[in-house]
Amino acid sequence: MPPKAAKAAAKKGPGAGAIAALKAKREKELADQKRREEEEKAEAERIAAEEAAALEAEKLRHERQQQKKEDKKANAADIAKQKKMAENKKKLEMMQKSGMKIPEAMLKKLQGEVVDEEPKKPKEKKQPETLAQKKKRLEKEKAEREKAEQKEDAEEKKADKKEDGECDDWEAEADDWENQADKEDDKAEEEEEEEEEEEHEEKEKHVDPVPAPVAAAAPVAKKEDLRSPICCVLGHVDTGKTKLLDYIRKTNVQHGEAGGITQQIGASFFPVESLLEKTKALNDALKNQLEIKVPGLLVIDTPGHESFANLRGRGSALCDIAILVVDIMHGLEPQTRESIQLLKKRKCPFVVALNKIDRLYDWEVSPHTPFPITYKKQKEYVKAEFEKRLNVVQTELAEQGLNACLYTQNKNFLKNVSLVPTSAHTGEGVPDLLLLMVQLTQRHMKERLEFSEELQCTLLEVKKIE
Repeated sequence: MPPKAAKAAAKKGPGAGAIAALKAKREKELADQKRREEEEKAEAERIAAEEAAALEAEKLRHERQQQKKEDKKANAADIAKQKKMAENKKKLEMMQKSGMKIPEAMLKKLQGEVVDEEPKKPKEKKQPETLAQKKKRLEKEKAEREKAEQKEDAEEKKADKKEDGECDDWEAEADDWENQADKEDDKAEEEEEEEEEEEHEEKEKHVDPVPAPVAAAAPVAKKEDLRSPICCVLGHVDTGKTKLLDYIRKTNVQHGEAGGITQQIGASFFPVESLLEKTKALNDALKNQLEIKVPGLLVIDTPGHESFANLRGRGSALCDIAILVVDIMHGLEPQTRESIQLLKKRKCPFVVALNKIDRLYDWEVSPHTPFPITYKKQKEYVKAEFEKRLNVVQTELAEQGLNACLYTQNKNFLKNVSLVPTSAHTGEGVPDLLLLMVQLTQRHMKERLEFSEELQCTLLEVKKIE
């Protein structure tokens, strides 16, 4: 082709086929984009419809719950009304059998008829009163009630002197019966208001549930009407449970067990004198005051071998609080996890003893010393290894659904599990563990530890004696 013809062909541009292909491609892209927009719109509408349906279902569920509560309340009111009517009927029959003359108003009241009374005015909405105003109002109402009761008693005595006869006695008894019921209702309302006031005061104070035992020193035994808390020691085999108790009670039970493994349930009682002696190191180091209100601590030692799961279950069933012993070198082990599930099932509070801290490389031993003091003496690489193993245990506890931290850093003892580093051989951390157990029990289980007239006994183990 001549050069001029080639230049002319180059200026003509793409052919009709290429343009058609580009146009088709553009139309396809537009169609795909439109389809995607329609799908996104349909998906958004579907999600909105599901959310609306969920909200409607939640609203319906709430309405049903409210209706159930109202029905239950109405049924309770009907039962109480029927009970009162039955009592009134019985009282009326007794009065009629005695031949006494019953006033018309009392007769209508006992028969359940409505006595003409002034219509009750609707209650006005009052502004929320402050704590001081509420306290002042309660005191004023109490004084008014006492004054009214004294006046009624004086009038009744005066009427008794003027009138004699069985009829008057029955009327007075009926009045007393009604007055007593009214007084009981007033007393119940007053107790509820006082409980609300005390809860409000506690919330305003924002006091930490249990101060860390490291801030406690020089315990003084104080006798109150409390029993000894029951503490159960749980954990995997060979974590040092019995050895820890041996150190506290100055015995060597673990050495006498077959293979050094506990094979039965054991119980030990630590009196308040022993607790004071074992925590003396912590008391001398710190300058605060801690009252020990419990007469001692009853500790139940359970086997850690997997074959004795039934014994661990029995021990955890009756304890007030538990100590879960964990080997800091191994972390959580099978029977440790089993023990956690037992405690969670029974909703039993517990403390974790991170035992065998003396096995950390180059750990500087300080016998009978509280953990914060001995920890300060350690070298930096020892502290780093301790923190590493502590984080491993915290992670494993988190996998079990538990928030855990060192007891010295625990700001909420009711929500977080306290970790107390200990050594059964050197006694490091043992004072911290004992003080923490005492504080948790006597502060948060006071009602549970109060003496009761009812005696409850549990059979843990039966042995054949030949």
